[in-house]
Amino acid sequence: MQVTTAWLRSIDRLEILEPKHIAGEKWIEPFTAYSLDERGLSIYTVRFHSQHLGKFFEWLAARSRTLAKCRLKDVDAFLESLKQKGWCRVSIARGVETLRAFFRYAEHQGWCAAGIAVGVERPRLYRDEGLPVGPDWSDVERLIRHCCQR
Repeated sequence: MQVTTAWLRSIDRLEILEPKHIAGEKWIEPFTAYSLDERGLSIYTVRFHSQHLGKFFEWLAARSRTLAKCRLKDVDAFLESLKQKGWCRVSIARGVETLRAFFRYAEHQGWCAAGIAVGVERPRLYRDEGLPVGPDWSDVERLIRHCCQR
C-alpha cells in the first residue's frame, strides 16, 4: 500500500476521497468505542451495530427527527418499516438488541429521553419458524387424483 500510494502520488494520479459522513456518526462513534473497549465485543459485532444504527439515524433524519426528540414510538415505527421492507423476525430481533444497547448507552450519556431502551420490544421468535411449510391440501388432493387415474 505504501509503495503504491507513493508511486501514484509521484505521478499525480492519487485521488484522495473525502470520508463519507453517515447520519448519527457523532453518536455512533462513541458507542462503537464503548462497545469495543468497555464491553469487549468483537469487531464484527460492533460493525453490525454501526451499520444498523446508521440505518436508524438515516431513517430518523428523513423524518426530521433528532436523537434528543426521539421517542419510543419512533423506534417502533422504524422497526415496523424494516418489517415492511421484508426483514425477517430474526433480523429485526438482532436490530432490536442493537437499539436497546445503544439507547441504554445514550440514556446514560443524557443524549435522549429515559425509558426508550426498556420499552423496545423484541419480536417473538419461534423455534421451528424457519422450517418449510408443506404443500397446500388442494395440491395434495390433486396429486392423489392424478396418481389414482393411472
